[in-house]
Amino acid sequence: MDDKRKKLLVQIFCTKGGWLAISLFFVLIFGVLANWFEWAYLASAISFIYPAILGLTLIVFALFINPIKNRKKKSDE
Repeated sequence: MDDKRKKLLVQIFCTKGGWLAISLFFVLIFGVLANWFEWAYLASAISFIYPAILGLTLIVFALFINPIKNRKKKSDE
């Protein structure tokens, strides 16, 4: 396997952004299939769990954890 393909696979399967893209792709595919198949709605909902939890985690970090960390750095200086 060449180096470019290996880097691409690492970016897709070893990063949060890659897993987010995969999850949203499955949400889209299963969302379209939900028009014809009843089971696809459940698969779409399950695929949406990772983006929802990642979004909530990033919001918590942005609003609470990072400001506290910045205040501690300022008080230590």
